[in-house]
Amino acid sequence: MNFRLDSTGDLIFADGELQMVSGPEEIAQAARVVLGTNLDEWFLDPDAGTNYDVLLQKQPNEEAIRETVYSALEQVEQIQKVDSIDIRFDKETRMLHIFFTAVAVNGEKVESEVSLDA
Repeated sequence: MNFRLDSTGDLIFADGELQMVSGPEEIAQAARVVLGTNLDEWFLDPDAGTNYDVLLQKQPNEEAIRETVYSALEQVEQIQKVDSIDIRFDKETRMLHIFFTAVAVNGEKVESEVSLDA
């Protein structure tokens, strides 16, 4: 169980109480945090996060992005294996949309979407 975060990474309160998240939703949230953190950004663990140098290329290399996302998702301890990664780049809005499905260590299916400014 962990604290529930909104789409901007802020804690969610309801009636003055911190909201909690668990199960597949907690795992998806952990994956979104890893994908939303630039490698070497967090001083307590510089190896945590995603290599944004690969994501922010002028000429995006989809295979390199897929490998980078896969490596980032491997950092989430509750994920046993990643089943699929779908990458979509919107050139007009300069957004990178990442959709993934994974299997948790307890066997549950996890699906999530992360959108990043590219």
